[in-house]
Parts: sequence; structure tokens; C-alpha cells
Amino acid sequence: MNNKKIAIIDIDNTLWDFATILYEKLYTKLGSSVPPPSEWHCWSFWKEFCNAETFYKTVKEIHLEQNRFGVYPDARDFLNTIKSTGFKIIIASHRDSETHNATLKWLYNHQLAFDELHLSNDKTKLFHNCHICVDDSPEILKSAINKGLLATGLEFPWNKEVHIKLHPNLKEVLNFLLNS
Repeated sequence: MNNKKIAIIDIDNTLWDFATILYEKLYTKLGSSVPPPSEWHCWSFWKEFCNAETFYKTVKEIHLEQNRFGVYPDARDFLNTIKSTGFKIIIASHRDSETHNATLKWLYNHQLAFDELHLSNDKTKLFHNCHICVDDSPEILKSAINKGLLATGLEFPWNKEVHIKLHPNLKEVLNFLLNS
């Protein structure tokens, strides 16, 4: 039996700057109707200017070419420190299962510590035995808090009204987790 505490860590807008790439791709496809990420004040911001098919197809394209993109400067140290304090790390992302290999390749190429990779449209299925959740989704963060997890993440326009302690960078997220 594994007695390690479990940390659920998101990928997009947690370990790397997904929002900027998403904006660039959507802007290329749709033009100036796409507002910049600084104006994405709700989780479903995209519904104002594109349909679900275009949005999710664009997201999947980015995930399939994940290896072209870097990580936040503190991502490796963040995960290494969480792992060294005894946590089992489950990287969890709302991604199409077809992006599994591209995601694994990206994680390995950037030497990001993790124990499991979970791709699905429902991360909350993982919450029953977990202790920590780091994510940018307001819905995931609220659900984690409601399940009794220590939940936090990076602050963005779409999640800053969630009334959960959020941070400007992963160093501060780590400090919060280690001192809570």
C-alpha cells in the first residue's frame, strides 16, 4: 500500500504559459475579435467569439505540438521540491487522450518530476485520496476546496474572483503549500 500524500498538478497555465499560445493560435484563425488573455475574465471567455468545435480543435492542436513549447522558469524546481517532500505527483490535464504521447514527451524532455499522468475531462475523480491541488481552473479549485484539499494556483484574470489564495509565480505557490 502506498502511504505517500498525493498532489494533483495541472499543466496548462500551471507548468507553462498556455494562454499566450492559445491566444496567438485563435487570433491567427479568427482575427481581431479575439481578446488578449488579460481580458479573459471568465473561464468560458471563448464563447463570446468562437464555437466549441473551433476552440477545442485549437486546444488539441496545441497539445499535439506540446514539445515545441517551454515551461515556466520555476516549473522543474517546483515539482522536484514537492516530490522531495514525500508527495506522489499526478499530473492531471483536461486533454484529449490522443495527446498522451505528446504530453509525456514534453514532460520528459523538460525533466519534470511526476509519478502518473492523467488526461481526462474530469480531474475531480482523482480527489478522493489527494491532499493538494494546483490548478488555474476556478471550477477545479472550488471543487478541490469542497473536498478538503489544499488548493491553490497561479492567478489569472479568469480565476482571481475564486476567493482562494492564488499567486504570481510557482515559487510563491510552493511557499504557500509548504507553509500551510
